This record gives sequence, C-alpha cells and structure tokens, in this order.
Amino acid sequence: MNLPIEIIQIILFSIRDTETYKNARLVCRGWYSLLSNVNRFESGTLKEYVTFDTDSVITYYSNHAIKNEFYITKNYSILFREFNERRQLINTIQYYPPYRIKQSSVSMNKIMVKEYDTRKDDIEKREIPLMNIHPHCSLL
Repeated sequence: MNLPIEIIQIILFSIRDTETYKNARLVCRGWYSLLSNVNRFESGTLKEYVTFDTDSVITYYSNHAIKNEFYITKNYSILFREFNERRQLINTIQYYPPYRIKQSSVSMNKIMVKEYDTRKDDIEKREIPLMNIHPHCSLL
C-alpha cells in the first residue's frame, strides 16, 4: 500500500520521541531525506536538532540559536565553536594540522587562550581581559 507523500510527511513530522525519530530515518532513503535533520526530544518537546553538510555539523537549540558548530576545511584544519542559549560564544577549539591546537574560552570578563604544540609538548596560556576597569572605579 502506497500512501501519498503528504500523509507520510504529516505522520513523520508529528514524531516527538528521539528513538522513534532516529528509527524512522533508517526505514528508507525517502524517509531519511524527509528527516534530514536529527531532532532530539525531551518529554515530547524539541530540545535540539543537528544539521549536516559536507564540511560541517551544526547543533541548534530549540529556539534556533546555534549550540555548537564543527567545521573541517580543505586543508584539514578543524574548528569547533560552542555557544550558550543567549547566542554568546563561550568556547572555541581550533586544530591546525599537524602540530597545533588552540582553545579559547570566555568566562566572566576575560578570554582564556591555551595553545598546545605537540612537537614541544608545551601549553602556552594567556588571559585577555574583555574590559579594562580600574578596581577602585565605581560604575553608576
């Protein structure tokens, strides 16, 4: 029995369970293409979804803000960025083949940068202040 594509779409788009959604993607190529994003549900509501492209994987919060993104460039360098629900960048990891890894994280009023070179087996740490405010200054 062949159902019209419109009815199949109504059925598939009404799935609100992560396991059922993942299993439905495995049924056939047609269903896989209809459910191209991977949705994750919690208590029947969409928690996050993941999109795939040839050079990237991006996870979104249910409010469509980016949660994290993963990119691979043509020269095989890798970029991973993580955001909070307010769309603020909180963490970045970059891999520069074959020897260097750089991690930057934002916390409170500073950016912490760590660089690792595998040839030297050494981690270089730096702090970059986001705002230069004198400690005895009072803001009104």
